[in-house]
Amino acid sequence: MKYNLNNFNEWLAGKLADALATMVMFFGVTFLTISILFFQAPRTPLEWVQYIIQTFFQGVALPVLAFVAKIEGKKQQRLLQETHDTVMIEMKEIKAMMAKLGRIEVEEKKIEDELEKIRPMIKRV
Repeated sequence: MKYNLNNFNEWLAGKLADALATMVMFFGVTFLTISILFFQAPRTPLEWVQYIIQTFFQGVALPVLAFVAKIEGKKQQRLLQETHDTVMIEMKEIKAMMAKLGRIEVEEKKIEDELEKIRPMIKRV
């Protein structure tokens, strides 16, 4: 039961993160935060600072940061995939070289065995 709840939580978090990390969300939040000014505008400099920091930066910056993080995550994923693919190609090449080396060792052993058979004959001569 707990496993299913964790899966659901991960699924829901992923969907929410994808929805919130879009430029559509950025423009929507920007519109909402600016539209508040039509109904109640700050009057003093302190109220303007509070409005800018609390409402605008927190509301508008978060979707942008999430969007940028999503883009960087995709770049990182692509880099990791390229690295993985390169390593796998190298591993195949190394395995092929090791197999070839194994065949060479078998051939060398055969040659050494043949030389050992011939060596007593050479000593007699």
